[in-house]
Amino acid sequence: MKSNGPNEEIDRLLTILKRDASDKYFQNNLTPAHKSFETMNKLTKKIIKSALVIMGLSMLLLAGSHNISRAAEDQYVITWEIDRSKVPIVPFQELTIAIAVGDASEVVIKDENGEELPFVYDADQGVVKVTTTGNLIELSFFTNTVGNPLVGSYAPTALKDDYLWAWSHGIDDNANIEGTIEKFEERGWRGTLYLIGVFIDRPWAVRNLPQQNRIRQLLADGWSLGNHTYSDVDCNLELSEFEDSILDNQERLNELIRGSERPDYIVSGFAAPCFLVAYHPAVQELRRSSKASLIFNESGDRLPIILDAGSQDEILDDQQIFAYDDELAIGRDGEIDEGELDSVIGYIDWIARNSNESRHLWYNTLSHGERGSNTGVETRIGGLIEYVYRTYGPLGTNEVWVAPADQIVSYVKVRDYAELKVASVIKNSESVDRTTIRLVAADEVGNLDSSGFLPTVERIADTPIPIIIEAAAPATSTPLPPTETPIPTATATPVPVTPTTESDEVAAVADQDADIGESSETTTIFDTVDEGPFKDISPLIGLILLALLIFGFLVFVALAFLVIRYRRSRK
Repeated sequence: MKSNGPNEEIDRLLTILKRDASDKYFQNNLTPAHKSFETMNKLTKKIIKSALVIMGLSMLLLAGSHNISRAAEDQYVITWEIDRSKVPIVPFQELTIAIAVGDASEVVIKDENGEELPFVYDADQGVVKVTTTGNLIELSFFTNTVGNPLVGSYAPTALKDDYLWAWSHGIDDNANIEGTIEKFEERGWRGTLYLIGVFIDRPWAVRNLPQQNRIRQLLADGWSLGNHTYSDVDCNLELSEFEDSILDNQERLNELIRGSERPDYIVSGFAAPCFLVAYHPAVQELRRSSKASLIFNESGDRLPIILDAGSQDEILDDQQIFAYDDELAIGRDGEIDEGELDSVIGYIDWIARNSNESRHLWYNTLSHGERGSNTGVETRIGGLIEYVYRTYGPLGTNEVWVAPADQIVSYVKVRDYAELKVASVIKNSESVDRTTIRLVAADEVGNLDSSGFLPTVERIADTPIPIIIEAAAPATSTPLPPTETPIPTATATPVPVTPTTESDEVAAVADQDADIGESSETTTIFDTVDEGPFKDISPLIGLILLALLIFGFLVFVALAFLVIRYRRSRK
């Protein structure tokens, strides 16, 4: 650049000198507040840079460790087909399958439609359990197979969701049953309504009978329906008339079901009036001839039932227990109907004590509605439900499956007749021999040091939980027609229990619903909540969020401090 003269050059040099002098003056005459502001400004910049560097390094280290752990594991995708062609016609198609996966992560199970299925992962046992009504399941997961040759082995569980024992309850005769229904529904449980067809057609015959729309609503809410003959006074029919009475009621129930929200529901259970075992040959003949969809009969004395496949009748503590048999009628314990609550609780405790991974017992009970000759049944049922719920249900060991009888029988049928076949096995993106995945006995699924699915639980049945027992209100309903034969008491031989007084075991207690999870320290596999495919990723996300929070907090403190100092410097 060419200069225009000596005067302009002199002016330029003077400007530079004045600016330098001004800067030096400013730097030498900063107030303490200004100096502090400048210092904090520089410190803030260093904090931000350091936080960003630390966060970046942490993310790199975590991602690296995640990839390293993945490199030491095998990825499996195993597909099973479920052939149900040999399963008899049943109203429920559920099947629970236990599969050994070891120390697994990123577990995902899908059905034939690609929809994800809920499952339970027991980390201690190294087993996942999934319940499905479909014809295919696809399981994908990461696991370390070193030293664990059972990975991929599978078996159907004895009971749905691998519960230890089952309890079902039936309510007979239509009349005055709403109180008992309410007790079960309060705990999310359901039972079976054994209905008399004539009372469906003529609800005015006896007071407090559910109307057709009410029965349909109960069916939609999960209650099951059973055949109790067309007229409950059919206790005195000739043998040749039994089939007609059963078929008439079956058709009446089917007609009602067709107009409900569950038009495909199948009535599969039968309970004879007056506990007449003479009805059983008629039930068998109707089943063999396919005239009726009945698959089990509750008119026998075989109680309790062993539901394990291949089990045999046995004597336990001088008590007869029976293996489930399609050809034989099962029993119903009616002691809760007119007996003492204490003895029924004692029987429940005995069932629980003698159920385990190799012996799954089924206890089946019945009751009628409140009536002139039978008061207090709703109170006793309520007490029994509370005891089971708090001791062996969700507030206790969570080991009992409470369901309608036809759902329990359906599960046994599906478990025994459905065929599980391995369709494909992919390991680390390569197809491998399907025979490496084996169908095993139930107690062989899991880690090598495992003897079964469920851990041993501490029984608390010998210390009964106090149950609220209210005084029974006088019956106000009209009794059933006098032509009905009186209902006998329990059909099963009671288990001997130590006598106790009602005041010893029964006391008023406050509602403990808020104490879920605190009523017992004993846990089962069902306390484990699955985290799905984010099982291993969630800790990484948590650490990243924590780093971001710390970073944001530091920036906020630094900026707040600067603002405060700056405002003071302006005063």
